[in-house]
Amino acid sequence: MNLRALALSATFAAAALVSMTASAQTGAPNDPDASSDDVALKVVERVPTLVTCTGEDMPLAQCTQEGIVRHLLDNLTYPNRARRKGIQGKVLVQFVVERDGSVSNVEVLRSVHKSLDKRALKVVQTLPAFRPGEQGGKPVRVSYMIPVNFALD
Repeated sequence: MNLRALALSATFAAAALVSMTASAQTGAPNDPDASSDDVALKVVERVPTLVTCTGEDMPLAQCTQEGIVRHLLDNLTYPNRARRKGIQGKVLVQFVVERDGSVSNVEVLRSVHKSLDKRALKVVQTLPAFRPGEQGGKPVRVSYMIPVNFALD
């Protein structure tokens, strides 16, 4: 594994724990019967998990974190122009896991450079399907943030 891969996986693992345990959005109800079904929650009774995770080999949350890191490592490429110019840094990406398990509303919260931002968005948009998160036994939208670290070897 190269330095970029190590930096990416270490950064994601630490940030995932923080992101998955963050409190609900200010003023956003954490009740599935609340008036707005469009609210994406940050804290739920059951977090979304990748459909490829079975829970047989490891806990679902751990399998999901490792699956996301593996997806990023397998699909993320460093833009040539950014590499030549020595541009590196951490792009913070936010996305929502929908009630049907799909990924939506992918956006950059902290930008580094437009070429790095574009690659980070693209790889997060192609995450595999999730089992949706649940609150009160009902599927809900869940918001996540992950850092995508671009580091030159």
